[in-house]
Amino acid sequence: MSQPSPTRRRVDPRAERAARTDLTGPRPRLLRLPVAAATNERRSDPRAIRDAALVQRQPRPRYDWTRDPASAGSAPTAAVAAVPTIPLKVIAEPAYLILAMLDRPGGEVSEHDRQVIAAARLLADAGGGAVVTVCTGSGEALAEAGSDRHVALPDGWADDYVPERRAAAASALMEALSPRHILFPDSPDGADVARRVAAAAG
Repeated sequence: MSQPSPTRRRVDPRAERAARTDLTGPRPRLLRLPVAAATNERRSDPRAIRDAALVQRQPRPRYDWTRDPASAGSAPTAAVAAVPTIPLKVIAEPAYLILAMLDRPGGEVSEHDRQVIAAARLLADAGGGAVVTVCTGSGEALAEAGSDRHVALPDGWADDYVPERRAAAASALMEALSPRHILFPDSPDGADVARRVAAAAG
């Protein structure tokens, strides 16, 4: 004897049509699928996740992406506070000078600029020399990167592409200060200025 088939639930076409009817507009509109229940799920904040992963700000930001994003708040601040202060070197009477010509696009110290300062610092420390940074803006932000002295170029050059003026300034400083070395950033702008200075020097 065959088993009776289980009772099949009938679909109420009127209830289904009512669930698919959108009454928010000027005219009723029939949707293709039933309206899903609204959820109150919060979207993740990418900035909060990035802040939670930050473990160091200076001399360059470092992130630990294995950290729990829920720890955003006091944890990054404590990590930043634990970073030791970089001692500043002041060379009163340097044996020689190293010129570091920086791009500093838009007034910000780029990674190329930091690389130039670091290379100049190595050359200066090898024999009691001093690093002279040359760019727009003040030199306060460059001291921690390794600058001893600073020559400020006109602020208007920060946003304008004026390689001929930067090259002329570099040539004038080379004649006035007689540096042992002059370094340029490994960037398109830095390479352009370096070529102009080399051509002018013969």
